[in-house]
Amino acid sequence: MKRGFLFVLMVMLVFTAVACGSNENETNTNTANKQEETENNAGTNADEDASANEEDGTANAPADFEGNVFTTADNKAEIKLPSDWEEAPVQQNVLAALEAGNPDEEKYVMIINESKENVSIPLEKYTEIILMQSENMVENATTSEPSEIDLGGYPALRYEVSGEIQGMNATYLLNIVETEQDFAQIIFWSESDRFQDHKEEFMAIASTFTALEYDPNAQGTGENVTLETVEQDGLAIDIPSNWQNNPSLNPDAAMGYQSMNGFMIVIKEPIEDFEGNLTELDEYYSLVRDSFYSGMDISEKETTTINGNEAILHQMSGEVSGMNLSYVAAMVKTDTHFYQILTWTSSNQFAGQKDVFYDIINSFKEI
Repeated sequence: MKRGFLFVLMVMLVFTAVACGSNENETNTNTANKQEETENNAGTNADEDASANEEDGTANAPADFEGNVFTTADNKAEIKLPSDWEEAPVQQNVLAALEAGNPDEEKYVMIINESKENVSIPLEKYTEIILMQSENMVENATTSEPSEIDLGGYPALRYEVSGEIQGMNATYLLNIVETEQDFAQIIFWSESDRFQDHKEEFMAIASTFTALEYDPNAQGTGENVTLETVEQDGLAIDIPSNWQNNPSLNPDAAMGYQSMNGFMIVIKEPIEDFEGNLTELDEYYSLVRDSFYSGMDISEKETTTINGNEAILHQMSGEVSGMNLSYVAAMVKTDTHFYQILTWTSSNQFAGQKDVFYDIINSFKEI
């Protein structure tokens, strides 16, 4: 069945390392379950066939195909695509710098470029974070061991991820490249039963990757500050119109949205779930702070109201998996629930995002 670019929207992986600020250091796990918390590590199963293909010389299949060179929207990279591929007519993923594919053959590619200014960690650690996010999003995920390759003259790691996403079996070929200024994710995918037919072509396309020189000071944040209201799980909040829903930011979140540079989740916890007499917001704030924010630099709390509900606001910053992240966070109490609202970005972009984060938080309400 031909799904066209709707298939792109349904099964694309949405990964950035800064997004891990929602689940590293346990900053947003449900508080009521903290005492019985166990780590949930998605199983990583080595795919020996994939490794064998890399070792027998197919890691960089020759790009001996007719096609056209496409430049990413952020002007950070180029890649050659076969003549029967086309660029997506409408951007499906706000994080993607390029989206293209062949809908008739159900084969697709997406490129995400993430500045190393935001993520000052080695390639191996960056890949580990991306892999963790992929396994959280794909059900029954199996993942090959990364293979060390070279793309565009830069070191890269490649691995395959297979599993079920939104009721479909899909397989992804993920290529993570470390250039001088960015981590580039070149992500190919198709339905699993067609992946082996497309894999050699995917590798040939990846071999044409070229990083372009650019001025990082001219990139800007790309944020659109026009806000729109989104409703989900009995809640409403205003977010920038170019942010995208991303449930994989945290499995406990009632809401999760992001752009390339900004992230927001809402954690919803019934007051009745807490043992003892924890009914006051200040007690909830102290429990969350002491349980999840250890090692963070936390500002003085601000007691306020948000749409008629008691609230506590604060900022915090710290190192998470080698990345410097900064947050605006709120705790809100309604008649029946406690809420955590977390917004964050890399610390070097926080000044430009902070006002938007406060606008997001102050719009929060139950519906």
